Amino acid sequence: MKNIYLAAGVLLSFAACTNDGMNDPLADGPVAMTFTAGIDAVATRVSSDGTAFTADDKVGIVPMKGGDVETGQFNVLYTYGSDNQFTANPPYWFQDHGTVTFNAYYPYNAELLKDGVINIDTEKNYKTDYLFASNATTVDNPTVSFTDDNAFEHVMSKFTLTLEAGDGISNLQALTGYTLGDIKLKGSLDVTTGKIGLTDDAAEKMEMTVTGPTGATITCEPLILLPQDIDSDKLSLTVHYNEQDYHAELHLPAQTPHKLLAGYHYHYTVKISNTALEITNASIEGWTKLEEYDGEATLQ
Repeated sequence: MKNIYLAAGVLLSFAACTNDGMNDPLADGPVAMTFTAGIDAVATRVSSDGTAFTADDKVGIVPMKGGDVETGQFNVLYTYGSDNQFTANPPYWFQDHGTVTFNAYYPYNAELLKDGVINIDTEKNYKTDYLFASNATTVDNPTVSFTDDNAFEHVMSKFTLTLEAGDGISNLQALTGYTLGDIKLKGSLDVTTGKIGLTDDAAEKMEMTVTGPTGATITCEPLILLPQDIDSDKLSLTVHYNEQDYHAELHLPAQTPHKLLAGYHYHYTVKISNTALEITNASIEGWTKLEEYDGEATLQ
């Protein structure tokens, strides 16, 4: 009888080991990470309807274990294809059963250093809309979901200026540009945290050229700006029209006092008259929608 029980025990032990091996996703070697991604419903990038990634968009993946960057597989490039899937060659490979936090950022930076910091100069590049997402998983669930609460979000602010011809002006052909002041233009994005940092430089001015306006209204090219504190609660604006400078102040909406916030789109409508600028509308819209705010101008 003892021999029978012993034999049964050996068989059960063998079966358990076999099942464990069959259930171990790493039994046949490393497992590739895949992911699904979305962009926050009111905060997105370049598709025609502003709600999705488009073909050839490139996302960088920075994996971390125990709070440290996994340097062996750092800044893995995933590209969005026409089949609505992100693919990589090579992909990230799970090596063990530990939890991995995947920090994802857009757009991909091939020169990203191990510290994970991307330097940003909005004076030289005011078009890049940086996105960030993060989620954690293990090899037992190797598809990471960057959707819903973990969807990509804007880490920058957006500013758009609409100019209108006012009293005594029939069109904007004599418009040459504008200057936006009292803002910091240089900072950085840490893709291990998704946090924006600012340099210690003083507030500066951004000079923008506007060419080709022929009608009575023009919406200028949007600016992607660093989120930041604005102690004065206002930005300075100078519009260059017909070889004259028109000065005004753009007060920040009451919903975001003293700040340009990440994910917020600040849209001002300014009317140019013979003697003054008039801010006729100021609102937060597009990325994060809030109630419209009636702007005001103080002539300088």
